[in-house]
Amino acid sequence: MLPEDQTLAAQPLEVDGAVHAPEALGQLPMPVEVARARVPLDRQRKKVAGPRPTAADVQLLAALLWGEAARVAPTDPARAGALRGEARAALRGVRARSRGKTDALTLEMLGSAEMWLGDDAAATAALEELLARFAQHPAAAQLRVWLASLYLRQHRVGDAVALTREWKPDQPSERAAYALAWVAFEAGDGDRARPAIAWAAARWKDAATRPVVEDDLVFILARSGADATEAARVVVEAAGGDAERRYLWTFKLSEAFKLAGDYEAAARVLDRMIEGAAGQMSAEDLVGFRYRQADYAFRLDRPSEAAARAIQAHEQLAACAARCPAATRQAVIERILKLAQFSHTVYAKSLDGEHYDAAVSLYQHYIAIPGRPDVDAARGFLGNLRETKASADPAAGKHDAEVLSNFMGARREVVAACYERALLAQPGLDGGLRLSIEVDAHGGVTGATSEPGAGAEGIPLVAGCVVDRARTWKFPSRTVPGKTVLSVPVELRRKAAGDPGGAKGEDGAKGEDGAKGDAAGPAGDSPSETTPAAPASGAPAGGAPSPSDKPPG
Repeated sequence: MLPEDQTLAAQPLEVDGAVHAPEALGQLPMPVEVARARVPLDRQRKKVAGPRPTAADVQLLAALLWGEAARVAPTDPARAGALRGEARAALRGVRARSRGKTDALTLEMLGSAEMWLGDDAAATAALEELLARFAQHPAAAQLRVWLASLYLRQHRVGDAVALTREWKPDQPSERAAYALAWVAFEAGDGDRARPAIAWAAARWKDAATRPVVEDDLVFILARSGADATEAARVVVEAAGGDAERRYLWTFKLSEAFKLAGDYEAAARVLDRMIEGAAGQMSAEDLVGFRYRQADYAFRLDRPSEAAARAIQAHEQLAACAARCPAATRQAVIERILKLAQFSHTVYAKSLDGEHYDAAVSLYQHYIAIPGRPDVDAARGFLGNLRETKASADPAAGKHDAEVLSNFMGARREVVAACYERALLAQPGLDGGLRLSIEVDAHGGVTGATSEPGAGAEGIPLVAGCVVDRARTWKFPSRTVPGKTVLSVPVELRRKAAGDPGGAKGEDGAKGEDGAKGDAAGPAGDSPSETTPAAPASGAPAGGAPSPSDKPPG
C-alpha cells in the first residue's frame, strides 16, 4: 500500500482563560487602634483643618474616618469610598509636609489607604519607604508580606523574588508562606512554591479565606511540575489528621490536574483515593470517580481504558441504589452509548482496531442494560459496526478532520493552562495562534509548530507551551501509511471579571476585605454528598463529544 499524506483543517478552537492571583491576603489592614479615644469625627475634622495639625491628629482622623467607612459600607458603599478617600488625602498631606521624614505609622496607614483605594503603586512607595527607613519596625515582617503581594499585583515578579530571596517555606507566619508560594510559582520555581503553599494551607487560621487557600494549594501543585504521587502526598500531609479534609483536598487535587490539562495525573489521583479506601469507598463516589476516569481516558485517546472505566461506573450503580440521583444514573448510562458511538465513528473513518474493540464492548454492555428504550437502535449500530469491519478496505482508513477536531476540543484545558500561565504576567492578553500538528499512521505526534513561534512572553509564550504539550499527544491510528498534518486555529479570550468557572473552581463572593468568600467545595459535577466525607453532590461530569445518533456503518 502506497503512503498517502493528508492535510486537514480542524474546527477553530475557542479557549477562555482566567487570571489567577493570590487572593487570600485581601487588603492591608488599616491600623485603627489609634482611635481608642471616643472623639467625635466632626471635632477631629475641625482640629485637622486648623493651622498646625500634628501627625497624630491626622492619624486619629484617618482612623475615625476608616471606622465610619466600615460602619456605612454595607448600606452606602459610595459614602464609604468617600470617607476612605478623605482619610487618604489627609495622610498624603502629612507625607507631603514632612518631606522624607514621615513617621512610620503615617506611612503604614497611607499604604493601607492606597491599597484599599486601588493605587498599588502609591501603596508600594509608602511601604518601601517605611521598610527602608524603619528596618526594625515591630511589624516589618508582616509589612514585607504585603509588599510582596503588591509587587505581584503590579506584575513586578523580579522585585518580589528579590524581597523574598532569604525566606524559607516554613515561615513563622502562614501568610508569609502563602505570599512566598505565589512569588515562587509566578517566578517558575515550583520546587520552592510547593512546600510553601503546603505549609500555609496546613496552618491557615482565617476560616473566611481558608477555601481560597485550599484551592490555591491544589492549583499550584497541579501547575508547578509535581507528579500525581508527589502532589497527593503533599496534600495528605497538609491536611493533617482530619480524614474528611484529606479526602476532599485529594479530590480537589484531581480536579486541579484536569483543569491543568494533565488528564493522566487526574486519573491517577482518583486511583490513589480508591486504593486508599481499601474497599470501603462509598458506591456513589466510586461511580463518580470511574465516570471521570472514563472521560480522562477518552481525552488521552485510550479507548479500551475509557470503555472499561465507563462500564465500571455503570456496574457500581447497583450498589449505589437510591443514593445515586436519577441524573447521575442517566448520565452514566448515556456516556456508555456516546463513547460507543464515538469509537464507532473513529473506526469507520480510520479503521483503528482499538476503537473497534471499545465500541463493541460498550454496545454489548449497553444492549444488556434492562429497560433501555433505544436498545433496538443500539443493536442496529452494533450490526452496522460489524458489517463495516467485514467489508473494510485497508486502503480507505484515513484520518478525519471532524474526529481530530473532537480530540482537540477535548484537550481544551491544556491550551487554557498555557494561556493562563501567560496571563499571570499580562492579564489583558488575548489573541490568536495557529497550531500545526504532524501525526503518523500510528497516531503518534511526530512534530508540532505554531504561528507565531515560541517566545518568552505574550502569545508566543502560549504557543511554545502548547507545542510542547502537543508533542506528547496521541490520536487514533489509520491503516493508510503516511502522515497527517492537522492545522488548528486557536482563539484565546480572557474571562471577564465575574464569569463563573475559572481554573480554580467557582468564583466566591468577595467581602469587604477583598478576599473570596466560602465556596461550597468542588463544582456541581462532583460525586454525591450522602457520605459525610464525600465531595459535593451532583451528576458526573460531561466531556466526551456527542457523536451522531446514527454513526456511520
